[in-house]
Amino acid sequence: MDDTCVLCTRCFQATDHVGHDTSFSVNSGTGGCCDCGDPEAWKIPLRCRHHSSLDELEECGLEAIISSAGAPFVPGYNNTSECPASVRRSIELTIAVVLEFILETFATSPVSLSAQFDEATIMEDAQHAGLAIGDPELQDRYAIVLWNDEVHSFQDVIDQCTEALQCSHMEAKKMAENVDACGRDVLRVSTSISELIDIATMMTNVSLSVSIRAARDIFREQLSASLLIWLRDLACCKFRPLARVFNGKINNEIRAEISYQMCLRWVAPYRNAYLADTLERLYDHNLQESEFGDDDDVMDEDDQDYYDEDDEEAESVSVSGDQDIGNGGSTGSAMPAAPMYPTNQHNVIAAGYPIVPAAEMTSEGAGYMRRLRRRRSESEDSLRHEGDERASPRGFMQAGHVDNDDIPPSMWLADSGRRGDGRVPSTIHAAMGAAAEAVGAARTSLVRLMQPNPAANYPPHSVAPGAYPSAAAQTESVAQAPMQDQPSPSAAEADAAAAGDPDLAHDVVTAQTIEHVLRGCGQQRLDWFLIFDLQLWKEVRSGLRELYMATLMLDSRYKMKIALTFARNYPRLSRAFLTQDRAPEHSVLLFSVQLFTAPTLSASLVEHHLFLYIILNVLKRFFVQPTPEFLRQCGVILCDTESFRNRRYFHVFHDMRYLAGTPQVRNWVSTNHHFLASYVGFIGLFQGMNPNCRAALQHVEFEADTWVNAFNVTLQVAKSCRQFAECYGISARDLFFAMRDTLRRLHYAVRLMAEENSSPIIRSGQMHGYLPQTITNPVNSGGDMTDAPQLVFEMHVLPTLWGSQYEIVKYDVASCPISFHHPLHWFMAELFQHVQHLTDKRARDFGFASVRDMVFSTFDTRLDRALEASAAAEGSSALPLYAANAADIAAAQPELLRILDYPVRVCVVMAQIRAGLWVRNGYVIRLQSHHYREVSLRENTYDQDVVMIQFFLSIWPDTDHILMTLVDRFGLYD
Repeated sequence: MDDTCVLCTRCFQATDHVGHDTSFSVNSGTGGCCDCGDPEAWKIPLRCRHHSSLDELEECGLEAIISSAGAPFVPGYNNTSECPASVRRSIELTIAVVLEFILETFATSPVSLSAQFDEATIMEDAQHAGLAIGDPELQDRYAIVLWNDEVHSFQDVIDQCTEALQCSHMEAKKMAENVDACGRDVLRVSTSISELIDIATMMTNVSLSVSIRAARDIFREQLSASLLIWLRDLACCKFRPLARVFNGKINNEIRAEISYQMCLRWVAPYRNAYLADTLERLYDHNLQESEFGDDDDVMDEDDQDYYDEDDEEAESVSVSGDQDIGNGGSTGSAMPAAPMYPTNQHNVIAAGYPIVPAAEMTSEGAGYMRRLRRRRSESEDSLRHEGDERASPRGFMQAGHVDNDDIPPSMWLADSGRRGDGRVPSTIHAAMGAAAEAVGAARTSLVRLMQPNPAANYPPHSVAPGAYPSAAAQTESVAQAPMQDQPSPSAAEADAAAAGDPDLAHDVVTAQTIEHVLRGCGQQRLDWFLIFDLQLWKEVRSGLRELYMATLMLDSRYKMKIALTFARNYPRLSRAFLTQDRAPEHSVLLFSVQLFTAPTLSASLVEHHLFLYIILNVLKRFFVQPTPEFLRQCGVILCDTESFRNRRYFHVFHDMRYLAGTPQVRNWVSTNHHFLASYVGFIGLFQGMNPNCRAALQHVEFEADTWVNAFNVTLQVAKSCRQFAECYGISARDLFFAMRDTLRRLHYAVRLMAEENSSPIIRSGQMHGYLPQTITNPVNSGGDMTDAPQLVFEMHVLPTLWGSQYEIVKYDVASCPISFHHPLHWFMAELFQHVQHLTDKRARDFGFASVRDMVFSTFDTRLDRALEASAAAEGSSALPLYAANAADIAAAQPELLRILDYPVRVCVVMAQIRAGLWVRNGYVIRLQSHHYREVSLRENTYDQDVVMIQFFLSIWPDTDHILMTLVDRFGLYD
């Protein structure tokens, strides 16, 4: 279906490719899986002799290739052996114990590596980790770990290790190889923390990444890595002896059980106060709140960060004062009512209330906090009591005479672990109790999550095992409730948008829309495996992705589940990838290509869960956050920030394009006008960025590379403009809506005049104290722009030789700022290219006498309602036609000329650069001109400027008006 669909060598050789165009490549990176057996990946069935059913192969006259390990996975193969219930139960408990141990270990791992080391801090971290895992003993052995990076060479690492550790060259070389292969390696274990700090200081002097932790914690992490690789090998059927157990059926059971256990709720943080505190410090999760509440109502502060500021203001939050964080129910001494003390920090963020410091807290608030701490202390005391099974997942029942029928799941393996004195070893049974308790407690939760949501207001979140819906069923489900998941604008919002502020159209997509996808964050084990990805190293991260592909991605019952879980955690994962990840090439975010290129998954995420809004908000917040609020309000975005220099955002743009490449998503985009408002609002951020001003008197002394950052962003934005504009070629009605809305957004953007007045805006903000003095002038020029005057919009009248007069925009390209970056114009030009719909006949079907009348009436929002009404009567001759009169055209011409002037300016400056008028600006301006017309960009940028001019020439009542604009802008009138 697309260039992301691949076959492994084994499946390629087992299929017929006569007459096919094929290409071979070796995956040098991480991730990737064979798409054999996925019906959505190929236009025609491939009939793989390894994986196709026996009936299908027999019809084609092909002989199946069946190995002992692969026999259970071939549909129709004669295999009636079943695993006994006792074996399935052992598999279930073993996998649960392993997953619980791995998660509990990774929960105590540090998120970021510190460059400063303090003995007291190291010991305190070891103590916190010990409390979280149930081992409060004071540690006397610590280890230093060296982490991999893509900056230092092998020789650099070897030399530094030799010097810092006083070891031989061969030992240092072995350490460097281990770090490169696995992602990290233990350099030394010692009882002296000061010795390890000295080693770490020498390592950090050359910017090597190291960490110092208790040897116990490092050992647990290494053991967890080995267990994870063991699970991966089990899922990939790498243990050949298992293929002979129950005719290989046990491999099926293991793979299915891993998938099932991964999707169960991780209950340990809700039963272990120390572990909950650890996670709360790392991730700001309010776990105690969600323990007894609805899973779907949980959203953490980090996800709130990805709300649009306007969306946060539009959100209506109801805060109740009678819910207790500690036990989820009402108490006799309830917390003071909102707004002073919302029930939790997340409601504080959502409602816009600041967190009150302890020093400023009232007596009621202080009393509430004391009660909360007392309740936490009581919970900690109960955790220390081994006999209370409900207090902690580590608790277990005392040994005694119990009927076999009454033995709970946590005692299934008790007999095998008993000592001679009849008691169960606490270390073994504690882990078994935690895992088995998780199995029993989370089954009901998983069944609820894996079945369609019965609530009328929400679409199905996922599907139950064995009940994967067909495409027809999904289409029918969407058709039954097409508007349930789409936000409806209020009357006030509609009027505000109609008043001419396109930014308010973006407010229609409120915070509740995004919360619909983000709710339930961190509830299942799979959630936490994704969240912990930032704390892991190369070997473990690669093993986890391979585990996902060998289990969840190969089972249609769980494929939708992992897609929804990935989407729910996408804001957190993307932020970690963009700003925090030490090894982004191994990030789990790159796993998105396996999910977003599947049409069924991408269509469900976008149609039912509005996932495209999430990606737009991630990108918007990433780019605008470094720019001060004052400049954002004026339409200026700074290109010399870390966000623009960081090219990791390429992958987020790729994810958006993967989703938009699905036919169902393209149809959704074209019919969802709220998304159009969000999208044009996003690309409008980059309108007129990084302007240039011609150096007329002196040469540029320093040629900044800011233009490289701007063009890298333009490369991605321009591609997305073309892709999303192609979505509107389906329906003429949707195309007319998109054209009118985009023209209004363009009108709003050009009225800001941010491109022309970037320097005066910054100077004004610094004079009034809104901006720091460190912000530099964003205009690339050869002179001092501090005294540049503020430009205003002007029109002037030019006569012709034949007696006509034309009013055109007054602007001098040779002396005023010019930008190459106009994504709103490119998107508009792409819409103009759907010529099959831009006919007068199609315009009359929707109430306009011609395409010209539709364009010139853009700023009359009353006609949008007529366009909506015409949809129901499309093709009816009874529709009243709107024909713009001379007064309407005369009123619209100045605004449309103002919009058209920007592509004309770019064409003029390109010609001036070629003529040598901008030579004093140095090589930088020549490079910008070169890249703007380069093959990789010109079809989405320069060509669209030409198309824009051609379109207005074709619909303008008097084409001489446009020609006079061109003559004046090129400076040829005189």
